[in-house]
Amino acid sequence: EVLKSDDIKSLILAMIPEMVEPLVLEISGHQATPEDWDWQLLDERMTAAFGFGHGIGEAEQAGMNRDSLVQHLVGLVEGAYQRREDEIGVANMRHLERIILLQVVDSHWKEHLLNMDHLKEGIGLRGYGQKNPLNEYKKEGYEMFMELMTTIKQQTISTLFMVRLVSEDEVQRLEQARREEQQALAMKMQRSDQAAEEKARQPVSRDGDKVGRNDDCPCGSGRKYKRCCGRTK
Repeated sequence: EVLKSDDIKSLILAMIPEMVEPLVLEISGHQATPEDWDWQLLDERMTAAFGFGHGIGEAEQAGMNRDSLVQHLVGLVEGAYQRREDEIGVANMRHLERIILLQVVDSHWKEHLLNMDHLKEGIGLRGYGQKNPLNEYKKEGYEMFMELMTTIKQQTISTLFMVRLVSEDEVQRLEQARREEQQALAMKMQRSDQAAEEKARQPVSRDGDKVGRNDDCPCGSGRKYKRCCGRTK
């Protein structure tokens, strides 16, 4: 569907409830009343996934149940998504949706195939546990595929909210800044090399008086310098 269509907005929007519902289940757990739900955790999860919190006050929280919370959050995310589209333009948004989804699928699909190969290599060991290897392969393969789909949806939506488009002028400014930084680094390295070469060309100076060949050796051996450290090899 992604390859055949230039407009996959409906597919992207369908991912939003699938991301929101697990969040609500996670923060509500087995607690029946909203007062016992972990609203701070929900705020953190929303910020990580979409770039903004739930924004629900305590008074509004008290009157919610799981279904109404899901509906509220889905509407919140869809509204933010529409504002994002208005900000960057419809054509740019359709292009981003398609490109990002394809990139995410390509990246995780390769990893999934590798994991399936590993599963296939070790599935025979299930027989030692009195389990049918074929059934176990189908079961675990299905679970891995569903996990893959969840990861693809989450990363696609999060990337669409977090990615930032830059204008051609801004790209040129960034490129110019990068070139200037590289030039400054090159100049710094050149000056450092020149300083090292200059230091290497300076004659070696000897501290203290020159030791005569018939003087006692400064190493403290008690022997003449010419018979000790000054001996020609």
